[in-house]
Amino acid sequence: MACASAPASGPATTPTAAPALFPGAGTPAAIPSAIKFVSLEGPLWVAAQHALLFSDVVEANGPGAVIYRFDPATRAFSVFPYPPSDTNGPTSTNGLGLDPSGALVACERYDARLVRVTADGKRTVLADGWPPARTGRSGASLNA
Repeated sequence: MACASAPASGPATTPTAAPALFPGAGTPAAIPSAIKFVSLEGPLWVAAQHALLFSDVVEANGPGAVIYRFDPATRAFSVFPYPPSDTNGPTSTNGLGLDPSGALVACERYDARLVRVTADGKRTVLADGWPPARTGRSGASLNA
């Protein structure tokens, strides 16, 4: 039977370590922080800034909903500037990327849309439904 395990023969052996998925990456280690992260998502390495961006998705655009920037050279966390939501509060994002011009593209979880944010803080809605809205007919709202 192909799926049955064969009986062990000979002395027990110690399993060898799996090959490294990212050669040279080193051993993972926790980075100390006084920040009480809630639910981290959307990691994005921004090579031009030599920094990692990631979202803390707090329920319903809560006060802790921010994008953090981690600088590995200084091992410091900072809050990445993100424009307030339409209700002038924080915005929970759960997916990050960059467009070809280097502008941030973010999935706004509770505002149910995909947006582009330029360096000057201008937000442009790229999509808020699927299929995309047509004249006289909107698509279904995006969701998490």
